[in-house]
Amino acid sequence: YQAKQPDRCDQALKYGAEALTAAGAAQVKPAEGVLQILQRCADSKGDSAANIRYATERVRNYPTRDYWGTAVTVALQNAEKSDARTLEALRMVLALDLMGSAGGYLQLAQLARDAGLPGEAEAAIRKGLASGLFTNPADKSRGDALLADAAAAATLDRKELPALEAEAKAAKTGDSDVLLAEAFLSYGQYEKAAEAARRALGKGVKDTNEANLLLGKALVGAGKGSEAAAAFAKVTGGDYRDLAPLWGIFATQGVPAT
Repeated sequence: YQAKQPDRCDQALKYGAEALTAAGAAQVKPAEGVLQILQRCADSKGDSAANIRYATERVRNYPTRDYWGTAVTVALQNAEKSDARTLEALRMVLALDLMGSAGGYLQLAQLARDAGLPGEAEAAIRKGLASGLFTNPADKSRGDALLADAAAAATLDRKELPALEAEAKAAKTGDSDVLLAEAFLSYGQYEKAAEAARRALGKGVKDTNEANLLLGKALVGAGKGSEAAAAFAKVTGGDYRDLAPLWGIFATQGVPAT
C-alpha cells in the first residue's frame, strides 16, 4: 500500500497530524486503525520523527505488547548511531519485559559497562542468564565473562559511592549530582537517585533533559508513577526527546498485560 501509493501516505501524514491535534483538543481517543495507517506510512516514507510519534500515540491509546514492541523497535532504529540512545532504548525494552534474545541482554550490559555503570551491567546480564535465552554456548560464554567483569567492577564502584555523594553535595552546580543519580539508579537505589536528580535540577545543570529523565526513571522505580510522568514531560529536547514520552506512558500504565 505505502510503496504503490506514496501520494496517499503524503496526504495521510499531512492531515493525520491535524486530526490527532483535534482529537487531543476534544479529548477523544484517535481511531486505532487510523494510528496504524499513519505509523506505517511514516515508516514507509522514512520519516523517523513521525514514525516514533505515531508509534507512541498507539501505545498511549492502545497499550498492547505488540504495539509496545513496534514502538521500542522504532526507538532502537532511531538510536542506531548513538550508544547513549541505544542504551536508553534497551533499558525500556528491559523494563517492558520485551527482551527476546540473548543478544539484547549482551548489548545492554556491554553498553552499560562501557558507560561506567557496572552495577547496571551486572543486573542486566544476571537477568539475561536467568531468562532461558542463552542457549547458544558462545552467548553463554560471553555472558559469563561479562558478568564476572561487571560484578568485580561493581564491587569496587559501590565503595566509591559515599565519596562521590559527598563531592556532589558540596559542588555548586548540579552536574556531579547527575552522575550520582545515574550511579544510584544503576544499583536500584531509587529514592537516593531521585534525591540527587532533584538536587541537580535545583542547583542548575548543563542538561536539564538528562536530569529530568533520570528523575523520572528513579520515581518509576520508587513506585511514584504520576510524579515520574511529570518529570518525563519536562524532557523536551536532547538525545532522549523521543524516548521520554514512552517512559511517561510506561510510568502510568506499567508493563502491558497482553
